Amino acid sequence: MNDMTFSRLFLFSILFLSLQAVDLQALATPVIDYSVPTVVIDTIGPRADRVKKARQAFLTQEMDLTEAEAEAFFPIFWQREQERRDLLREARQERRRFTCEEAEADEDMAMRRLELLSDLQDKRGEIEDRYQALFLEVIPPTKLLKLEPAERAFRRRLLDR
Repeated sequence: MNDMTFSRLFLFSILFLSLQAVDLQALATPVIDYSVPTVVIDTIGPRADRVKKARQAFLTQEMDLTEAEAEAFFPIFWQREQERRDLLREARQERRRFTCEEAEADEDMAMRRLELLSDLQDKRGEIEDRYQALFLEVIPPTKLLKLEPAERAFRRRLLDR
């Protein structure tokens, strides 16, 4: 069996297993905690679900992950993505609260906002550092180095469609 056939077979098996997991999850009765905000844009609807599955399959292939590595890697990866989205949401909320006109009117307020934005950047760095250590527990560094270029390639491919 040549490498291309093996890659396609591997990709198909990953997709098949993920679809099976989704079917089992659909049978479970969801428990909704109304005390927690439930609006997460990229996890709503069937299109977002298809994009998530395609992203996972693409990253698995581009990073040359084995099935065992992918099973260990992606729960951590999606958890990191959620933390990144939460931080981005926090930054957006802060930008809405503070307008340029207010900055021009009050130097102290502008300085506080700059400090807050710097703190958010520091938090993002902390998230990246923490998850890098977690990723290295489940995949080798050579494969982790492929993550960022694979993410860019996926986004480019998605935008081209």
